[in-house]
Amino acid sequence: MEQRMVFSFYLGMAGEKIAVGVDSAAPSTWSVLGNKDIWIRAIGQVFFSLGLCMGCVTAYSSFNPKNQNISRDGKIICISDFMASLLAGVSVYEMLGFVKKLCEQTAEDDAVCKDIYGKGGFELAFVTYPAGIAMSYAPNLWGILFFGCLLFLGIDSAFSMIVAFTTVIEDAWFAKRWKLNKAVLTAIVCIVGFLLGFIYLFDTGYFLMDIADHYLSDWCLMLIGFVQAVACGWVYQAPYQAKRVGKFSVILYDMCFFVAITLGVIIAVSGNEDSDVDVIWVGVFIGMFVWIFGLVAAVLLSKGRVNGIGEKMWCIAGWHGPDMIRRMVNKEYEPEWEPGHARDEVKAVLRFDMISAPFGFLIKYIIPGVLLLLVGLALSKDLKEPYNGYAMEWNMLGILIVISVLSCMLILFLFPRLWYDIRYCGEDDPSLTSWLKWVFIPKSVNSVEDMKLARNRSAAA
Repeated sequence: MEQRMVFSFYLGMAGEKIAVGVDSAAPSTWSVLGNKDIWIRAIGQVFFSLGLCMGCVTAYSSFNPKNQNISRDGKIICISDFMASLLAGVSVYEMLGFVKKLCEQTAEDDAVCKDIYGKGGFELAFVTYPAGIAMSYAPNLWGILFFGCLLFLGIDSAFSMIVAFTTVIEDAWFAKRWKLNKAVLTAIVCIVGFLLGFIYLFDTGYFLMDIADHYLSDWCLMLIGFVQAVACGWVYQAPYQAKRVGKFSVILYDMCFFVAITLGVIIAVSGNEDSDVDVIWVGVFIGMFVWIFGLVAAVLLSKGRVNGIGEKMWCIAGWHGPDMIRRMVNKEYEPEWEPGHARDEVKAVLRFDMISAPFGFLIKYIIPGVLLLLVGLALSKDLKEPYNGYAMEWNMLGILIVISVLSCMLILFLFPRLWYDIRYCGEDDPSLTSWLKWVFIPKSVNSVEDMKLARNRSAAA
């Protein structure tokens, strides 16, 4: 990507053509930021550029030493990605301005010049940029650099995706049982991926790639991010909340919150775009009402060890899961650090290597609501009008991809023992029937005990 940016700057500095692109990058009115499609595509690009919810970051982090400063690393990566995105945005508009200016000077009327600012995604990389290269100075040199950059970026992306996939499989019980080492497993994954990639070489390959990219980026990644935020903010440490204020209050509050954001999203995406009323804000206010009602009811009906109203509200609505994560991370650098203590929280804000309090609030409340809203907007748009004008039969392929991803998540969520070693069911060499009973019809599903048993047996082995 760096070569492409340098190339674009080179073209932009060549003359006044840069002004055309930069002027187009700065909209004359901020009202364009109210366009829902812009936010959906922007969030999808952020997920893609940072590698969020793809397994790449998780796989790479599994190789870190235990004392690795993940808070500092995460901030550096996010800031670097933000700066690179700004540079890339300016570079793209410089290229567009360069091509448009040359089109005006030469009075060309081809496909590139007709709708130069309407290109995006694959067309931007494989139509607009090659056109700009052909019109630039020393096109052969820059063509080699540009397409070489794309080639190595593709190889680099393949590395990260393959590592994400093979790391999960390598840690699974069946890989250990069948003694699949990393080299063999990587070879199998690469061969299978290579063969599946042939479908993109036919005349319909571009449409398949565009549809897969759309549904994976705009639907799957955001849904996975939503599930991960819910697991971290709402599921993790839920037993601690139940002990303090009672299970009923915790369940009531959680249900009211998710009913609130679901109802708000449904109202927000079902409005008429030509109406003068901004239905998004109507959905927000209705959702807020249901959420506050749930909080008040949960506090009034709470039973447990907590007596004060403020403490009850914190036990019910607080972000205990993210705070536990902050505690584990920050204690590596401040052994006496505790969440909720004013002095310690000030340290977390001032220090670059620690996680501060807003992390918990964002994980529990802001991120799930925003991601669910964006998924709802994408769903509403695709139902009203098939994506990119493709026939519904083509869009069904993308919907099948989404259903497959959600099905895999749901199966592993409902039956986590599928990922545990077959010997953990209590028998050294269990039959298939006994293992299936242990996985799908457990007498008492206790994941914590399962994990302890797994660790003990792995250590003994």
